[in-house]
Amino acid sequence: MKKSLLLFVPLIVCFASCSKVTFGYTNEQHSAGFENTTSKKANATSYTYFPGDVFNTNDSNAAHITFDSANSGSNMAKENINAIVNCDVPDFFNEVSDASWVGVKKDTDLFIGTDSSYVDGYLTLSFTSVIKYVSIYACPYYTGEIIGFTDKVEHDENVGVAVNNSSYIKLSYIYNEDSQTVNKRECRYDVSGANATEITIKVGPQRALISEIILYY
Repeated sequence: MKKSLLLFVPLIVCFASCSKVTFGYTNEQHSAGFENTTSKKANATSYTYFPGDVFNTNDSNAAHITFDSANSGSNMAKENINAIVNCDVPDFFNEVSDASWVGVKKDTDLFIGTDSSYVDGYLTLSFTSVIKYVSIYACPYYTGEIIGFTDKVEHDENVGVAVNNSSYIKLSYIYNEDSQTVNKRECRYDVSGANATEITIKVGPQRALISEIILYY
């Protein structure tokens, strides 16, 4: 019996020499649905950033796209997004061709994206004319209300916006005390070489609020 007890002595010394031994669950947080990170890491979206393109719109026509935000929505079907698109040029906007992780923040703006580096939110719009340049006015998604000159809202920290195959333009959350609103950044993309009547707006790894899209053609 004494010999059996002696067999456990090296094991006890080994545990005692460790500063901390943890069994079971830790306090590390995991997102539901992404437990198998080993296989998914290879499929994570790669984000490269740039400041945006420079272009001259003097010889171009412009169409302005906005979205009705009277009602809230989340991960909306393309048919439902189609119904809230407003365009100031008749017969210019054709349809929402495809969409994923697109919603509406009530009385604010359309938003694109979700809280994951494994998948972008995207919105594909088609038009009746070839698009040369795109300007998107956007800011990071935020929750809560801005009251007076106090900004006590939560917002997404890591947001980039791309169009078609471009790199991403990174958005910063900037609260404007004078206007008591969140500043929108103009994101500019030159798509003139594509001869395309369709654009895909991609947002990741979190969400962006889109207030206006200007299409130059």
